[in-house]
Amino acid sequence: MRYLARSGGLLGYAELVRRYRHDPRALLTDVGLPIAALENPDIYLSYPKLAWLYEHTAQTLAEPAFGLLLGRQQGLEVVGALGAWLCRQRTMGEALLGLQRNLGFHARGIQIHSEITAEAIQLDLQLAFAEQVNCQQMMMLSLTLLERGMSDLQPSHPPPIRVCMSMPRPTAALVRTLEETFHCSPQFDEPTNSLSYPLTLLAQPVGVTPRLQSRLAQHWRDDWQLAPISISMQVDRSISALLPTGECSLEAVAGLVGLHPRTLQDRLKAEHTHYDERLRAVRFELACTHLAESDIDLTRLALDLGYAELAVFSRAFKAWTGLPPSRWRQTR
Repeated sequence: MRYLARSGGLLGYAELVRRYRHDPRALLTDVGLPIAALENPDIYLSYPKLAWLYEHTAQTLAEPAFGLLLGRQQGLEVVGALGAWLCRQRTMGEALLGLQRNLGFHARGIQIHSEITAEAIQLDLQLAFAEQVNCQQMMMLSLTLLERGMSDLQPSHPPPIRVCMSMPRPTAALVRTLEETFHCSPQFDEPTNSLSYPLTLLAQPVGVTPRLQSRLAQHWRDDWQLAPISISMQVDRSISALLPTGECSLEAVAGLVGLHPRTLQDRLKAEHTHYDERLRAVRFELACTHLAESDIDLTRLALDLGYAELAVFSRAFKAWTGLPPSRWRQTR
């Protein structure tokens, strides 16, 4: 099985590594990841190699809490325009359901399963490649990001009432860092890696602060060098985030970009393109990436790209390449 993740997960990685007086580019080279991933959040990387990178980094820096520390300085920015879409949901329950349904298209290889009891909701994180690569740092990072995402969406949300981790009990110093991160004492040697919250969390409204909303919007509309990107690229990122949600329309994209649909069309025209052209280009690029680099089921890919059924996707892909998607994948 092949698993992919957006390079957006490396947000803040280079800065954190440099604090320990190490070269982040050398660490990426060590595990076979492209250095360009430090500058572009939209590159799809091998998810197992990304997990390997975090383990290698923790060992090189002699910092067993590296995954936690990286997660604590990240947030909804990691998922790009999808984070902005989550902020537009009405309740925490709707946002969580949207995250569960759409996360896989941005990080194929991780799943969030929810289990509801009379008083709590347990969110169980699973990495499909955990038996292939040591994923301790990646799992600490992922659990931290989930908690940070909850805090971003609802700053007054209750802390987890239970944190379960499959890792053996670590050093006392790392236990303290975990307790500071989750505001409760984790349980170790558990069968799951999960966070449990009071069931009342689901009914709480999404309450993103204006300051955070502005920060999120600014982040995915700029590149990682804090330089504004073209309106075409903003639209491309919006389309990429919205396609698997089933809500990818000109109006929805314009809402994320912060423009009236007619104004957005005019801005795109000034860049010698238009919305339908951007939609086709993003679909084609994502289709080729996932067909070549993963073994995603074709029907699942068609739905994630916003097509009603596989047959419609197959016709469109054949019009682009001259080959149906299954045949094109074989050639790769």
